[in-house]
Amino acid sequence: MRLIPLCAVLLLTAGCTADKANPDKNVEAKVTKVAEAEVEASVIGKDKVSTSSATSLQLNGAKFIAASTPLAKGTRVFNPEMSQDGVLKGSFVVQSESGLDSLRTLYSIKQIAAETYRLVPTGEDIDLLVMYKSLQQDVSLRTVEIEIDYSRALATDEY
Repeated sequence: MRLIPLCAVLLLTAGCTADKANPDKNVEAKVTKVAEAEVEASVIGKDKVSTSSATSLQLNGAKFIAASTPLAKGTRVFNPEMSQDGVLKGSFVVQSESGLDSLRTLYSIKQIAAETYRLVPTGEDIDLLVMYKSLQQDVSLRTVEIEIDYSRALATDEY
């Protein structure tokens, strides 16, 4: 008579112990799935960007995943925080109180607001990431942002 309750308690204890051991395995499985997951890129077509071959970058104060490197005009990037795709426009927006005369040899400069300028690189086959980092190190510039177009590609003709 005492064997039945004793067996029941033993089975319940074994079941609870197994539940405590499995969450670690589940967490590891979820982390593996997230690391191997693919991020959909819906800007141009329905191509997928694999996170294993993509490059993680810090641009404009946010994390981005680039489809390819080096970064060039038209490179697709994905912002996981906003879950949005974008395309690099190939230009930079900077804020500076002083003039930008020293940058005129490398960039076409257009003032777009007070102390705010758009810099378009004049060279061909340039790495935008290298230029972005060099602009960030320039002490005369307060803010440096690489321009990203978040607008979606049109699937149908609009009239």
